[in-house]
Amino acid sequence: DDAALVELVALASASQDDAAVIAALWALGRGFDGPFARGTIRGALAHASEDVRAGAARVLAEVGVRPEEVAPLVALAQAEGAPRARLAALVALVGVELAPEHVEALVVLHAGLEDDWSRSALLAALASRSTPALW
Repeated sequence: DDAALVELVALASASQDDAAVIAALWALGRGFDGPFARGTIRGALAHASEDVRAGAARVLAEVGVRPEEVAPLVALAQAEGAPRARLAALVALVGVELAPEHVEALVVLHAGLEDDWSRSALLAALASRSTPALW
């Protein structure tokens, strides 16, 4: 219903409680499919809290990434100093159709990754592409 959507968007956008924001994002992802809900989830990929950014990426991984969400996920994967959010973004990109510029950005990112979890997720995201530059 519209009132619930407005309430969840307000909570996700204005709450100072990361857990409440993440819960609202999950409710939006699972209960609403319109541009207002998806825009709120996409906007949370740039939230000040790494936990919220990671939560938003996990929601998108669960409900399915749309083309307009790929660039913000790639940007999140490239962000410095947020390993949980980076990993969640890379996992969300697995199985998603990537534009050549996104593939290039991820190939460049691969060289700087220091953990096996992120490298594995990145390779899974690129698995459907021919990426000889990684070898």
